[in-house]
Parts: sequence; structure tokens; C-alpha cells
Amino acid sequence: MLCICATTVNAQDTSCAEPVGRWGYGPSRTVATTADDLVLVGSGTVLRIVTFGYSGDPTIIADLDLGGLINDIAIDDTYALVATENLGLRVIDIQTPGAPVEIGHTELPQSPLSIALEGDFIYIATAYQGLQILYNPVPVLSPYIVGSFDTPGRAVDVTVIIEIAFVADESGGMRVIDVSLR
Repeated sequence: MLCICATTVNAQDTSCAEPVGRWGYGPSRTVATTADDLVLVGSGTVLRIVTFGYSGDPTIIADLDLGGLINDIAIDDTYALVATENLGLRVIDIQTPGAPVEIGHTELPQSPLSIALEGDFIYIATAYQGLQILYNPVPVLSPYIVGSFDTPGRAVDVTVIIEIAFVADESGGMRVIDVSLR
């Protein structure tokens, strides 16, 4: 465990980090937070919207079964963009946290594993189909593919800084891709 406290860095010192809660509701593969202090948890095929009180114990506000294993979640204002195994990108309206509604869907050439947002675009690592680039209209209903870049192996993660996408490819290493021309 790495813990950073003030100016001291000591991997054995856990005094600055302390567990305050535990997720006791089954497996969790991914997690995202909103500006409203909500936590969205991908628990199997179920998207759970959760709050954590001062005690650190979770309170589930809502569940929404998306039918496919949830690999990643990205938040865009009042929408959750959810990467689901074999079912593509799901767009969930979370404006009313107690009643999330799926409002859009985009099919992808392979299972989405990771999502990154930058400006009006969504970048998705899609296993053996590399990086998919989607236009993200406002409001988000059904983003559509505007470009792609195939990587040599299995694209498992993506992050974007300005107009450069960094894609983690299991066997092909990290790929740095200029996405300015989308």
C-alpha cells in the first residue's frame, strides 16, 4: 500500500489512510463519481447508484440491470456512459438518481473495455478493434462512431489529454494517437 501524508511517504505507514466503509453487495468491476457526490458502481450487469454517509456505509439509491457485464463508467454531466460486455455503449440519464433511465445505445464492433471523455468526443478501448471515437451530441442520446484506430493487440484502457489518446494495448504496449483530425 502506498500512502502519502503531508511530506512523508512510507509504504508501511497506513496512518493517513483508513478504511471507512465496505462494499458488501457483490462484485464490483468499475466505479465513477458525480459532481453531486453520487457513486456509480458496476456490479456484474447491474449499475448501482450509491451514496455514502459519514459512517462510510453505502446506501443504494437505485439499481438498473443493463444485461451485460459492466466494464467501465464515465460521467458526462447528468448522464452515465456505460461500457457493457457484448452490448456496446449504454447512455443512462441519472438526473433523477433514484430513477435512472437508459435513453440511448451505441453498438460497437467489439466489447468496450474503457471509456474516456474529452470535449464533444467519447474514446473507447474495444479489445481487438482498438480505439473507437464517437461524437457525443448534447444532449447525449445515441453517440455515433466518427473514427477508429486499430491497435495490434487487445486495447484495454484509454485516456485522452487534449487531442492525444493514450491506449493501453496488452500485447502491443501503449499507443499514442493523434485524434485531432477525428
